[in-house]
Amino acid sequence: FAFDIPMPDGMKLNMYGQVRFAAYYDYQSVKPDGGDTETTKSDLLYNLQGNSRLGWNFSAGNFKANVELNFNQDSVNPNGFGFRQFWGAYTFDNGLTLTAGQKTTVSGNQGSYGDIYLTDNGLAGYGNIGDTRRPLIMLSYAGFDFAMVSNERDHVASKVSSSAGNVSVKENYIPRFEVAYNLKYNNFSGKVFASYGLYNYSAGINGTQWADIHAWHVGTYLNPTFGKMYVKFSAYYGMNIGMYAGNNYSFAPEIVQDGDSLDIKNTSSFGVAAAFGVNDIVTNLSAELGGGYALYMTDADNVENRNAYAVYLQAPYKFNQYVSIIPQVGYYGRSQDKAADNNAVMAGAQLRVFF
Repeated sequence: FAFDIPMPDGMKLNMYGQVRFAAYYDYQSVKPDGGDTETTKSDLLYNLQGNSRLGWNFSAGNFKANVELNFNQDSVNPNGFGFRQFWGAYTFDNGLTLTAGQKTTVSGNQGSYGDIYLTDNGLAGYGNIGDTRRPLIMLSYAGFDFAMVSNERDHVASKVSSSAGNVSVKENYIPRFEVAYNLKYNNFSGKVFASYGLYNYSAGINGTQWADIHAWHVGTYLNPTFGKMYVKFSAYYGMNIGMYAGNNYSFAPEIVQDGDSLDIKNTSSFGVAAAFGVNDIVTNLSAELGGGYALYMTDADNVENRNAYAVYLQAPYKFNQYVSIIPQVGYYGRSQDKAADNNAVMAGAQLRVFF
């Protein structure tokens, strides 16, 4: 029951919200890299998710804006809220749109898959490339998006490893650049996208030497529909994507001493993900089967590749326009050199209440 708030002529303001409550059983088996000892643990997750939201949309002529809060409960801030989105956009008469503020970046497609594991993970890290909400300036025209994104959250010493001494961070040369082209034709939609970031670190004796780390990726997402049925497919390839938030399974680039200079041991990754779904199998009941695979590689010596893979099955049911529930079962695994180090089985549901 999102509702309009009375405003002067030519202006519109409405308020909306969504509560997401997760309750599921999570069973994990863990084996150290190269080890034979396996440990298991299980837990019942029962919590109000941090991506629950309360928002306001505003428009006046060619200008529109969005402010959206999320429920941000943790041990540091047990009753707090944070900003999910905070942006304004103006569309010129020629169709060019200028957007500034904090908004979802354009070089990923995490929200495209229905996977609810780990706070609506959407297979991010398991073959799908995740996106985030960042401060940005963006130009959009005829399906193209070009954004300059703040990468300060990525630019920390813990994002790299070093055998050349302590690592510190210098100011970024440039923002992170992202570009996407959005596709839509009849019963087909999707996009192609790319990103590039440059990070500058010091290491070596007394931190007097500097090294540049380049991070980038390219990818695509395709979504054809056939009546009630649909298919989702995505693929990406990238270098040093561990520098970006939301890609925690990637290796960290390594800085090594090479004579009088520093050398970078880069990382690379590729992934594929897919899903098949049917809407309204019976009234208000749908189904989606999805899965993905990612391979993480590094140029560092004597380090084996990592793999991540997942599959899930869910059956969303919509009680009415205010309430829906998403039951799901899923399997998630990560391994290194073909020795499983972390496997998880989840079974449960997410309740969503809209207002």
